[in-house]
Amino acid sequence: GHAADSCAECPAGQGAGWCNGECVWREAGCVEKVPNHAALGFRNVSCGGHMSTSCAKCSQGHGEEWCNGECKWVEAACVVRAHRPSSKAPRDLISAAQESVALLEEILLPKASGEAANLQEACAELAGQNTSEAHGTLALLFLFGVPDEAGHLLFPWGIPRNLDTALRHILEGMGPKCSLCYTLLGFLTSLGHPASMAAAVQLRQGRETDLAASAYRAGSNLGNALSNMVFASMRLHGLISEDLTLGNPYNLSFWRRRFVGPVEGKECLTALDGTTLAVARSVQNCEDDPHRDWTQRPLNVQKPLEQKKEWADWVLNRASTDASWRYNYAKLLFHGTSSVPRNTTKAAEEYQRSVTAGHPGGHWNLFLMQMRGEVAESDEHIRAIINDKVSFQPSHVAMAESWAHRRGIAGRAKDAKKAGEWLEHAAMQGDRNAQVMMAKGLRGEPDKMLDGISFRERSEEKAGEFYAMAAVQGSSAASFMVTYLNLERNIGCVHAYKEWRKLATTCDPLAAALFAHARRSYEKGDHVGVALRLLLLSEAGSEVAMEAAAELLPTLASTNVQDDFAWVCGGLGWLGCAVQLRERLVLLGDTRSLSSLATMLRAGWRKSGKEDLARAKQLTRLAAERGDSRGLWDAAWDELCEGHNPRHAREFLEELQVVINRDGAGHLAALFVAAAVKLSHVPSLACWAFETNFPSASRVLGVTLFIALLVGHGLRPAM
Repeated sequence: GHAADSCAECPAGQGAGWCNGECVWREAGCVEKVPNHAALGFRNVSCGGHMSTSCAKCSQGHGEEWCNGECKWVEAACVVRAHRPSSKAPRDLISAAQESVALLEEILLPKASGEAANLQEACAELAGQNTSEAHGTLALLFLFGVPDEAGHLLFPWGIPRNLDTALRHILEGMGPKCSLCYTLLGFLTSLGHPASMAAAVQLRQGRETDLAASAYRAGSNLGNALSNMVFASMRLHGLISEDLTLGNPYNLSFWRRRFVGPVEGKECLTALDGTTLAVARSVQNCEDDPHRDWTQRPLNVQKPLEQKKEWADWVLNRASTDASWRYNYAKLLFHGTSSVPRNTTKAAEEYQRSVTAGHPGGHWNLFLMQMRGEVAESDEHIRAIINDKVSFQPSHVAMAESWAHRRGIAGRAKDAKKAGEWLEHAAMQGDRNAQVMMAKGLRGEPDKMLDGISFRERSEEKAGEFYAMAAVQGSSAASFMVTYLNLERNIGCVHAYKEWRKLATTCDPLAAALFAHARRSYEKGDHVGVALRLLLLSEAGSEVAMEAAAELLPTLASTNVQDDFAWVCGGLGWLGCAVQLRERLVLLGDTRSLSSLATMLRAGWRKSGKEDLARAKQLTRLAAERGDSRGLWDAAWDELCEGHNPRHAREFLEELQVVINRDGAGHLAALFVAAAVKLSHVPSLACWAFETNFPSASRVLGVTLFIALLVGHGLRPAM
């Protein structure tokens, strides 16, 4: 009924009733029905006789006749001429990716046709939905960018990185249905992105309100696990005040604030208050999805052989003639790898074939799938386990006996008491599943798998013991419950925080997907995208992400991307970020970071002179006391050249020899240390060589030794 310069101005204070026509009322107010595609970074394509925002939009219901120009008709779809889609076209990608995690995982999954998904069309579909959730997903994609197979951040097979576009989607999506929007706003604000810091002002509750903390708290209140852990971590490490005010209004970035070690007491308990449900939900993901590989490896560590295509091809080739290899092929299908799509139905079939071919292991796997309801119930596998006490461990037999008595199958009478007795026997024999089930039963926790099993009297203490047994064997749920039960008794708060941040940043699907994309971006050469993902995970407390980022960021500091990200980490730049990460890792007890941080301080990254050098020596001494090889080496030269104490220097070098022999670093490393011991008897000559640019014999010796040590350990040199 009226016109305005923009949809935002349409209501004129009258609310949703004045938001019509080309505009629509959503959580954030009156917005455009169709977002500006140019602002998304899209360009129009020629359909032949007309233009459209994408080839997918060319046909407009007219089919192949309206699909020309830059586009062509393939398999009942209009696509760009450079692409021949598989039968699972982009629309299936979108229908399965209404949430950010689903889309991120879809990009990572291997395609049957071997062809990449058209991410430009995926973004267009999301933009057309114009929902808070869709804007959150688009913000995530544009913030980090997605490289295509050639490593280019370009449409249509990749997604360009554009922080301004990401921020626009964050602001359009903000509302009760987009916890991710607040998480990303908190991250950009904490990192020091100028436009985001200005935008976060709308969350300000007072002049001194902490903008980043306010955004993260909003995300936490809406159930985002990453926001929850960032908020808790920053509270516990003294970066956020209890009332969300800034102690110093200029320290807007978390990365310029003083990071302190966690301490027991009220502050710790208060910081963890409200995180229990978020961590529990994250942990449940690890327990409910045994197929997923939840591990997070350092960027420079290659994937295990079992996850490589060469292994899959080898197993598949042998599976047709050998029962044990058919069993291995079934395991590949059950878990899925980057080259073998997960398929539990086919895995069950292959397990059954391996059993028929004479491999008994398939009985146990099919029994576990039966317990989880992934295959139909049958007593065939339970009977096989019970009757074959040679092939199966006592804990497996006991577990099968318990299930048989619970269900009244495999020739066993239905008996809840015997089911409980056998379950306890399996737990005491070391079966992790049985240990968790016993703990739940003794606490009276509701679980359908416990129906038909009778337990002894309730006992929180005994339940805690079974949880502790399962935690030692790697059960995420058990690790969480051990710390949770301790917290109920007001003990072990700092230990609980350490475990919870590890569990949350590992088992949360978004965190897992971000780390997987960081690895993919690293392989494709997009190191800025890697750095941004790792910094978000670092703020949430992931030590693996901190270590990986601390290794990577100094390499960015020497490239031309430094100027584009001069604002990063509150203006510290990439190298400053790396130093801050090492500082945090040192406070968290990481021994290797002591030597790495000392090296950075010796290099004078802040050019603050004697103060940095003195601290570097302290860190080196502490690393040496903890038996770190780099620390022992540097401490020896400090003692020889600065402390003028050759005897102490030789003590460090002799201890280094013990470390080398213990760790099997190799003869070359041992040879260099032996040479250094000899050289230490002539301190003036050794130190002259160390301090002189030419011939710099001891410096070459030191560098060569360090490389030799690292080669012996199978690692890369630290920055």
